[in-house]
Amino acid sequence: MQDFNATLSAMAGSFDKTAEGRFTLVSACWKKVAGEMLSGRAIPAELSDGVLEVIVADQMWQRNLMSHSSELLFKLNSSLGGRYVKQIRFEIRPKAFADRPEKAMPVDNTAVVSIADLPKSYLSAAGSIKSRSLREQFLSAAAASVSGNQKT
Repeated sequence: MQDFNATLSAMAGSFDKTAEGRFTLVSACWKKVAGEMLSGRAIPAELSDGVLEVIVADQMWQRNLMSHSSELLFKLNSSLGGRYVKQIRFEIRPKAFADRPEKAMPVDNTAVVSIADLPKSYLSAAGSIKSRSLREQFLSAAAASVSGNQKT
């Protein structure tokens, strides 16, 4: 992460001269801070006056991300050297995700369960887990449970 931050800081001087450059910089940082799973479900759309608008597919994702917005904001600004983003706003735009296939989560060598197959209560519970690795383990176990129930 330090290598990423060093590279980002080095690039910031040339990128932050224009609104488009600042947005590009923040978007790249968002993908690193949010992680692979989240960055595919929460996409930066605009940066205006320090407000980063991130689009999500539904109210469940909006609520979960809103509850973690201060943590995401802190990580984002830490990576950016404390610049650019004062607030993150999550906007629901289901059409932006209509053509995107759900990424399947590998559970074991024989079963693959889509996140869409998980009950909303599992996703909500996962959203409250602060540790990324623990959250991924929880979702993997939940997917295994759903997969096991589907086989019977």
